[in-house]
Amino acid sequence: MKKNIKIFSPVNGEIKELNKISDPVFADKMLGDGFYIEPSSTIFYSPFEEGNVELVFETKHALFLKSKDGVVGLLHIGLDTVSLKGEPFKVNVQAGDSINLKTKLVNVDLDQIKKANLKISTPLVFDEKQNENWKIKNIKYGKVKAGDLVAEMEYEPSQATSDIEKQTQINSAPVNSIENVAQIIYDNVGGKANFNDVMNCMTRLRISVIDKSIINETNIKNDKKVKNIVWSGNQMQVVIGTDVFKVKKAFDEIIEKDTVSTSKQSNLVKKVAWYKKIIPGISAIIMPALPILMAVGIIAGLQAILVASKVIQMPGKGVGVETLPLLDGLFYILSKVGLNLLGVFLLVSVVKLMKGNIMMAMLIGLTMTSRFLFAPGWSGWSLFNLGDNEILVKGYEGTILPAIIAGFVYIYFDRWVQKWMPSAVDLVFRHALSYIFVMIVVFFLVGPLFAFVEKGLTIAVEAIGKIPFGIGVGLFALLWQPLVLTGSHAALAIGMTSAINAGTPSLLYPAIALGVFGQVGAAIGMAIKTKDVQIQKIVIGSTAAGFFGITEPIIYGATLQKFKPFFLGTIGAFVAGLVSGNLGLYKVAPGGMGLLGFLTLGDGHPGAEATITKIGLGYMTMFISIGGAALLTFLFWGDRVNENRGFKKSVNLVTLIYAQHMNISRKEAKAIVKNKFENLGSEIKNSEKTLKQFSNYVIKENRLITKIETLKTKKEDYLVKYQKANLKLTTWFESKNESLLDQEKLKNLNATKILKQEKIEKHFNLTKFDLKIEHLTTQLNELKASNKDAENFVIDLQLKIETDVAKVLADLAKEIKLEKLNTLNAKFFNAIHSIDIAYVQTPKQAINWTKQDTFKTKNKYLAMFRF
Repeated sequence: MKKNIKIFSPVNGEIKELNKISDPVFADKMLGDGFYIEPSSTIFYSPFEEGNVELVFETKHALFLKSKDGVVGLLHIGLDTVSLKGEPFKVNVQAGDSINLKTKLVNVDLDQIKKANLKISTPLVFDEKQNENWKIKNIKYGKVKAGDLVAEMEYEPSQATSDIEKQTQINSAPVNSIENVAQIIYDNVGGKANFNDVMNCMTRLRISVIDKSIINETNIKNDKKVKNIVWSGNQMQVVIGTDVFKVKKAFDEIIEKDTVSTSKQSNLVKKVAWYKKIIPGISAIIMPALPILMAVGIIAGLQAILVASKVIQMPGKGVGVETLPLLDGLFYILSKVGLNLLGVFLLVSVVKLMKGNIMMAMLIGLTMTSRFLFAPGWSGWSLFNLGDNEILVKGYEGTILPAIIAGFVYIYFDRWVQKWMPSAVDLVFRHALSYIFVMIVVFFLVGPLFAFVEKGLTIAVEAIGKIPFGIGVGLFALLWQPLVLTGSHAALAIGMTSAINAGTPSLLYPAIALGVFGQVGAAIGMAIKTKDVQIQKIVIGSTAAGFFGITEPIIYGATLQKFKPFFLGTIGAFVAGLVSGNLGLYKVAPGGMGLLGFLTLGDGHPGAEATITKIGLGYMTMFISIGGAALLTFLFWGDRVNENRGFKKSVNLVTLIYAQHMNISRKEAKAIVKNKFENLGSEIKNSEKTLKQFSNYVIKENRLITKIETLKTKKEDYLVKYQKANLKLTTWFESKNESLLDQEKLKNLNATKILKQEKIEKHFNLTKFDLKIEHLTTQLNELKASNKDAENFVIDLQLKIETDVAKVLADLAKEIKLEKLNTLNAKFFNAIHSIDIAYVQTPKQAINWTKQDTFKTKNKYLAMFRF
C-alpha cells in the first residue's frame, strides 16, 4: 500500500538539484536524497504539515525534523556553518516541540554567513536508512515561497523476503557496534599521535589530522556506518549521519583509555626520581590558581598605596571591618579573600589533577576555612599544651600546605574506600566516610604537626636574630620565601608585628621585604635573559604585585617553576639582608608591604620613630636585593642548555660510568670514551654558528606567531560583537518588515537598514586586522624562507647525532655489560634538541638514570677515591 507525504518549502528562495550543490557530501547523496534551496528570506518554517523536532544541533545550524508519519528530514542551513558556533542563528524551537507549516523554526542572518565567506545553500535531505522504503518524488525546481508544495515522499513497501534469505542476510552482515566504528576510525587515523583535535557537527566526525599520508581511508570507508570521507584542508570529515554523536563519545573514550594506557606503559619504562617530580607537581597544582593570585596582588598593591596616602584605612587594633567606610571595607575584602582562601583553591586543584570529586574538595576546603572556626575572641579548641604554647583544633585560613595535604589524603583514602565498599551503598556512605576521615586527619594530626613546625620556626627565628654581623638578618631574608611555600610565614609575621605594635622594634622584619624583592629581581633577570615570549609575559604580569609585597604570582608563575631563579633570588635577598643588618635598620611601626614597607624604618631603641636616613638606607637595600638577584639570575640561569656543553656533560657521565664498570681510572676512561664521541662533539662545535642562527630564527618565529595569534584573538572578539550587532539589526528589520505593506515605508526602512549597516561596518573595521595579520604573515613566510637551509641543517644534524650516539652507547653497553646505559640516549637527545625543547615545546625526554646507577660500589664516595 502506497502512502504520500507532502514536502513544503521552508523558506523563500530557489529550489535546485541536490547533485549541483558545492558540498560533495550532499551532492553525492551520502546523507540522503532531496534538494537544496538558495534562500532569499531569513525565517525558516517547518517543511511538514504536522510533526515534531527530533534534534537541534548545539551550533543551531541544523535540525532533524520528523513528520507525523515517521519520515525524518535533515534541514542543514548553509554549508560549513558549524564553524560560526551558532552566531547567525536564532532557534525558536527545541527537541520534542510539535511543528506545523506556520512554525518558525529559525531566524537566520544570511548576510553574516556570507561575510564569513560561507555559502547559504540549504539542503533538505532524507536518509534512506532512517526512512526505509520512502522515496522523494515530484521535486519542483525553481523559485518558491515559504509554504509552497515542492515535493512528495512516497512509501513503497518492498517485496517480502524469504526466511532463508533474511537469515542469510543477518548472518552475513557484519555487526559493527558504535564502539567498533570509533575504534576502526581511531586506529586507521594513526592514533592520538596523528591528530590535534576532534569534533562533530550534525552528521560528520571532524578530525584535524597531522599527517595525511599515514591514514588508511579504505579501511575506514569499508565500515558500513561510514558513508564517505571528505577533506577540508587538513581536517578529515568522516560522514556518518545521525549516529555521529555516539561515535564521537566512543571516540573520546578511546582517547582517554589510550592516554591512561600510554601513561602506565611510560611509567613502567621510565621511572623518574621523586625529587624531579616535585617542581612539575607544584606547577600543575599552582598554575590554575595563578589568575587569582594576579588579581588579588594588583588589588592589594592598590590598597597599600591608598592606605599610605591616607585615602582609605585598614582594620587594626580596635577597628573592625564592620566599622570601616564602604570603600575601605570593600578594598580590604577584595584584597584578603583570595589569599585567605588560597588553600581552598589549591585543594580543589590537587583533587582535579588527581581526577577526584571536585565538589567534595570544595566541601573539605571550605570546612577548613569556615567562619565558625574564627569567632571573635576565640582561637579554637584546646588539645594539649606544648610548654607554654597551647595546641588547638583551629581553622586554616591563609595556609597552603595543610590544604594540599588534605587534598592528597582525600584522594587516596577515597580510592581505598571505593575498592571495598559495595556499590549499592557507595553513593550514600563513601563520601561521608571520606569527608569525616580527612577532617579528623586535618584537625587532629596535620594541625598539631604544623603547630610544632610553627613553634620550631619561632624558636629558630629568635636564634637567627641573635647571629651577629648582619648574618642573621641575611639568613632570615634568604629563608623568607621558602617559608612562604610552607604557609608558616603568616604566623611568624603576625607574631613579629605584635611585638612591633607593643613598642619593640624588629631588626628582622625588614628582611621580609628583602626576601620579596629578591624574587622580584630574579623575575626581572629571567625577563632580560629569556627569549621565551610566554615567560616574559608571565614575569611582566606578576612583577607589579611583587613590588607591593605579593610574591605568590612571581614564585608560582615563574621563578619556582625553573627553580634556579628562585634559589638565586634568595641569595640576592641574603646579600641585601646582610647589608640591612649591618646598617641597623629596624622596623619601628607597622606599615605597608613591599615598596611601602621601608617607610617605617628607624633606630633600635624602644619607642623609636622612623627617620629619613634609615628610610633611604632601606630603599638602598631594596635595590641591592633586586639588582643582586637580577644579576645572579642573568649570569647563572639560562632558558636552554647550550648544545655543546650539554653534549660534553653527557659524555662526562658516560665516562664516569665506564670507569666504574671497567675498574679503571677516570683519566683512562676519558681517553677511551672521548675517542668514541670525538667526531660527534666536533660536529656540534663546528655547527655552533648555524645552531645560533636557528635559535634566533625560532625565537623570531615565535614572536611573530604570538603577534599573529593575538591579532586573530582580537579579531574573533570583534567578529562576535560584529555578528551580534548584525543579528540585532536583522531582527529589528524583520520585525518592522513583516508589519509594513506600504511600499514607500518599506523603501525608507531598507534605506535605514543600509545606513545602520554602514555604521556597523565602519565601527567594526575587521579589515585592519586582516591587513596587520597579512603583513605579519608575509614577514613570517620571508623569515621561514631565509632560514630554511639552517632549519634543514639542524634537523639533519640532530638526526645524525641521535643515530650515531645510539650506536656508540649500544657498543659501550655491550662492552661493560650494562644494558641500561642505552637509556642515556635521552640525555643526549635533550642536549642536541635544546632549542626546540626550550622554544618549540618538544617534550624533554625523561632520563631513567640515578646516581646509584652511576657508581658500581655501594659507597659512591669510596668509589670516587680511585680518581
